Amino acid sequence: MRLAVTVAVLSSCVYAWLSSRTPTNGRIVRLETLQAHIDRRPLDVVGGSTWTAYEEWTLRLGARRRVWLSIAGEVYDVTRGSRFYVGNGTYAMCFTGRDASRAFATGNFTDEGCVDDVEGLSYDEWAAIRQWADTMREKYTFVGRLAGGAFYDESGAPTEMKERFDTGVAAVLEEKAKDRERRKMYPDCAAKSAEDGYVVYWCNPTSDGTDRYPRNETRSRVDGSITTRCACFPDMSVGEGRLSFNGCQLTATQCELKRPPESATRVT
Repeated sequence: MRLAVTVAVLSSCVYAWLSSRTPTNGRIVRLETLQAHIDRRPLDVVGGSTWTAYEEWTLRLGARRRVWLSIAGEVYDVTRGSRFYVGNGTYAMCFTGRDASRAFATGNFTDEGCVDDVEGLSYDEWAAIRQWADTMREKYTFVGRLAGGAFYDESGAPTEMKERFDTGVAAVLEEKAKDRERRKMYPDCAAKSAEDGYVVYWCNPTSDGTDRYPRNETRSRVDGSITTRCACFPDMSVGEGRLSFNGCQLTATQCELKRPPESATRVT
């Protein structure tokens, strides 16, 4: 009951948080405007890893052009990040003056990768794009929505792709919130290497001294994949999604297997 209530609260928080990350203001930016906001000139100011007073001064005087990029259809002024986005470096060439959302998830900085087409990527990769967009929002200035791209149509309204993207990201975030809560209640097994390629894994008792028992837990993810982990449960029961390991007694709190479970806390 407590887990169900907690999950319900987490789910509502996830959707509220995601809605707050989707821009509802700002101008509508045309692609040609975004394409004009690049600066391919070599950096002539060596500012190191921080934004220097001199760079700020030259920017105010107009010595540097404003540099924009778009991610998930959200346009940001990244001029402050000149050490990354000015010149002919990888980031500058891939990201600035366009929406290269796909590259943020895949690390493919070729012409085929530096595009806004995110079809075929996993929900986890969509969530990674959303995380990068949130980083841009925190570090740089939000300009507006990119019209005519994968995420917003010519009028600036969300596309079907944008809606699917938001739904997928929300599903991943909700799933991760549920997983964190579940791991608090049923933590990963501890594990350490043994001889001849075997691994010993075990469950520590609860704070009140109650034994916990290792079980092979399998769960379906929102993208259809299956995850497996060794989890510690306070009872000896088994069932769908919670199985005992071959060669491990139901009453055992420690087992030794040839192959370690996919999820376990390693102890060296």
